[in-house]
Amino acid sequence: MLPRIRFFSNLHPSGHWFDLGDVERDFELEVDPERLCHLPYEQTNITGADAEGNWFCVRAWFTGETVAIAGLVVIGKLVPLLPFAYVNTDEGLRIIPPKGGSLPPRKDVLQSLAILDMLLSRLEDRSQSCLTRVKKTTGLAARKAKPTYEWKVLKVEPRLAAQLVDAEPPGGTHASPRAHDRRGHWRSLPTGRRIWVNPCRVGDPDNGIVLKDYLVT
Repeated sequence: MLPRIRFFSNLHPSGHWFDLGDVERDFELEVDPERLCHLPYEQTNITGADAEGNWFCVRAWFTGETVAIAGLVVIGKLVPLLPFAYVNTDEGLRIIPPKGGSLPPRKDVLQSLAILDMLLSRLEDRSQSCLTRVKKTTGLAARKAKPTYEWKVLKVEPRLAAQLVDAEPPGGTHASPRAHDRRGHWRSLPTGRRIWVNPCRVGDPDNGIVLKDYLVT
């Protein structure tokens, strides 16, 4: 598990985790409203470090038609970012304050949306490879030398031109019999049109479980 993901997942253990590495946050970045409404997982957690070396965590939940956002920044101590939600409308993104609360500062809203949009844009048309894996066997599975679960760190990086042909789907290989979550992704049709494929759980947990973190460069 990557260090920042280990740190923040101890505070918030649920959801799927992506680390953007060292990034420069552009508060005025123009984001894609449609892209922001298609998360790779129902709960998507993003970590990274800004230009000053401060660690951050942005957490996004898809709740029907809206996406809820919350976050933390480590600057010597944990600094929470006020939560908010958004929905895509014909006029663009509409920012929604929490029930009974107020919106966070505009800078925090733009920062959170920019980080989320950065992740989603990097996930498009990129190759995926396994950096590390840890296997664990227990009980009967141990006697059969069969892993009960496997934890992978997957690296997502720009594709080479040759990789754009017959590329593996971003959710992983369809042949794996073990239970794992396949992330949502855009699929290009022969007509040139793109459709969104929702995240899903596939495989048989009796054959073991595969857990994944992502390093997205």
